[in-house]
Amino acid sequence: MAIDAFRQAGRRLRARPAHAILALLTLSLGLAATLFLFGGLNSMVLRPLPFPDAGRLVQVGWQSPGSDELDSLSAADYARIDGMLAGLEAAGVDAGAATVTLGQGDDFRRYHGTLVDHGLLSLLAVRPLLGRVFTSADDAPGAALTVLVSERVWRNDFQGRADLPGAVVRANGETATVIGVLPDSFGFPGGQDVWLPRRLAPEDPLAVFVTGRIAPDASLEIVNLGLAALQQRLEPEFQRSEPGRRLAAVPLAHRFVDRTTRSLLWAMFVAGLLVLLLTCANVANLQVGQVIGRQHELAICGALGAQRNRLLAELMAEALLLTIAATVLGGLLAHLGGIWVMADMLANDSLPAWYVDLSYDWRDVAFMAAVALATTILAGLVPARRAAGTPAAQALRAGDRGSRGGLFSGLTRGLVVFEIALTVVLLVGAALFLRTLMILGTFSQGGLTDPAQVLTARIGLFPDRYPDATDRLAVFERLQGRLAGEPGVLAASVATGIPGSSGQGGEWLAVPGRPRPAEGHLRVEQARIDPTFADVYGLRLREGRFVDAGDRADTALVAVIDERIADRLFPGESALGRSVQVDPEGDAPQTYLVVGVVEPVHLRPVDASPRPAVLLPLSQAPPRFVTLAVRTSGDAALFAPRLAAVLREVEPEAPPYWVRSQADAIGAGRAGIDLVTRIFTVVGLLALVLAATGLYGVLAFSVARRARELGIRRALGAGAAATVRPVVVGTGAQVLLGLVLGLLAAVPWAALLAGLGVAGGRQDPRLFVWVAGLVVLVAAAAAAAPLRRALRVDPMVALRQD
Repeated sequence: MAIDAFRQAGRRLRARPAHAILALLTLSLGLAATLFLFGGLNSMVLRPLPFPDAGRLVQVGWQSPGSDELDSLSAADYARIDGMLAGLEAAGVDAGAATVTLGQGDDFRRYHGTLVDHGLLSLLAVRPLLGRVFTSADDAPGAALTVLVSERVWRNDFQGRADLPGAVVRANGETATVIGVLPDSFGFPGGQDVWLPRRLAPEDPLAVFVTGRIAPDASLEIVNLGLAALQQRLEPEFQRSEPGRRLAAVPLAHRFVDRTTRSLLWAMFVAGLLVLLLTCANVANLQVGQVIGRQHELAICGALGAQRNRLLAELMAEALLLTIAATVLGGLLAHLGGIWVMADMLANDSLPAWYVDLSYDWRDVAFMAAVALATTILAGLVPARRAAGTPAAQALRAGDRGSRGGLFSGLTRGLVVFEIALTVVLLVGAALFLRTLMILGTFSQGGLTDPAQVLTARIGLFPDRYPDATDRLAVFERLQGRLAGEPGVLAASVATGIPGSSGQGGEWLAVPGRPRPAEGHLRVEQARIDPTFADVYGLRLREGRFVDAGDRADTALVAVIDERIADRLFPGESALGRSVQVDPEGDAPQTYLVVGVVEPVHLRPVDASPRPAVLLPLSQAPPRFVTLAVRTSGDAALFAPRLAAVLREVEPEAPPYWVRSQADAIGAGRAGIDLVTRIFTVVGLLALVLAATGLYGVLAFSVARRARELGIRRALGAGAAATVRPVVVGTGAQVLLGLVLGLLAAVPWAALLAGLGVAGGRQDPRLFVWVAGLVVLVAAAAAAAPLRRALRVDPMVALRQD
């Protein structure tokens, strides 16, 4: 019986190719969207980390009030709690994302790297492909420097040498020995290729990221209770920077995919499910139309003795065949979508965690099977059961004249209302993301220079070669002078930040002698700059002066602040000649004399919350790592080869990295929201197309079924408006009801997105009006062709219909 049912279903689909192709494409698009979005959710959220006992791994750090994310610890704070973490059976540390210069002879390259201790590698059960991993001896201060490299570096840059362990190289300016090769499946913490030993000392300025494994008899709640007790006991000893912060532990997976990203992935997946529901509603409408057209045939078959279950099986077999074909095609489209996403991320230097793999696993396959089954039921079972349950006598009496009422009219009207409501919700989501992207696109990072004219690159100098600040400053000034003298260069600068991309880091700022504000000190972003920084980026001075050549290590500490700081700390008065204090509650607060005020400068990625900026002279405390910025007369990217050549001449062991224009650096900050916006837009437009085709199909079917009625109206002398009025009124009621329900559901949806950091999620009635207007216009366009067809009905032909 099953084989016969599938054979009959195949014959019917071949006999109606237009219907079969339309249903197949509709289902394929809906399934592709759902499978694609589930693939992202599965890869980044549902799959466990690739470590033993991944569910027991946690990160420990500082948590600010109202935040779900953790900040790193200072080396001094970690030294105070090391060995006192209750509920953890083991712990290890790393320094987060960093860079490592590695090479031999005159060939040096810059790699993504970090510093880790032997405890972290043991905790994560890392097994080297060659050699060994770090031991406690490698972590000891003063020990000979050792290096671990990735399998990728071993194969590509060391030609897969089996004798690489034991080779002597230069790492960050020091002589080091390669002791092992780690598999590419490791990559901790962010796709690293080189690892150095993390030798902790309380005065170490680098961040400390703590990873721990919960003991078998403990839990995350127990660990957090222990941290709270530990903080209470040691609070006076901790470095103070922010009121209300607390020591906390969160699952380690949240370090790589934070809660906001997880929530967005879930929201996108829900949007995909809504599109699938729209798809099923559309296909159900198509099937309903086909079933109604066959009611007479089905009734005759039933009257002649055909079993109702057999009719049901044949109709379900048709839906199943369509679903299987659509699942295969949709799976292929989803896979291509995954390739597109990875290529987009690679182009924007925004790849996800190294372990993320968008290829299918058993969860994807299981989800695909479940979705295929659900789709078959939603798109096929309801119309099939209705058709199989149609009384034969009723169907035989109705013939082909079922017009306004009938068995399926309520179902089709309800499906159209449902489609329009879901479309409104999805389009509101897409519009909110588009609005957020527009806000980021128009955000001023500060300055007048076209970002496409500024080439930026990062370099680092190392203590062995340049232990003294004076030596580092000499290199920076020599480099700046060489670059500024190159043909086509308008200005060149050495600093620690890029407007619209990054600064040296966040700091707390206060006015010396003033009591601590109840809301805490002012959080600012700082950068150390040279005297040409303002020329490169086109910063505008409001009062006072910029940093100049007279600001040296042996002169008074000075600062240039932006207007936001001046307005906050010195409202209604001039900030010139006043003092500000950086890190007022730290171990070594420093006081600066304000010599200038500039227009607002944004020294963070464009998708980060703005902070006021304080600019300090590079010459008064030259750091090891700086950003080169070259303003050119044309396309900045064309100057990249010359920049690398000049740097090789000045300092061969400091190859540049992150070489890109300021425009690209700014773009990288909005790459994530740009990708999410495009995905949401595609999903929203797909929903709009599905709703329009669904409405078109229902109207076309309604006009065809009411041809006799419309012909009689025309024969009785009704005008065009009177002829189509019943159809227009019914359709308008459906569209209006769908809009109302959709807008009601879109309000909490917009609030949810606003809570996830989507700036466009702030309530704006105009956005809802625009979405409603777009849906109405598309509905009108979808209704136009069936209504024109209704007006072309020949009264004489219609009256001759049975």
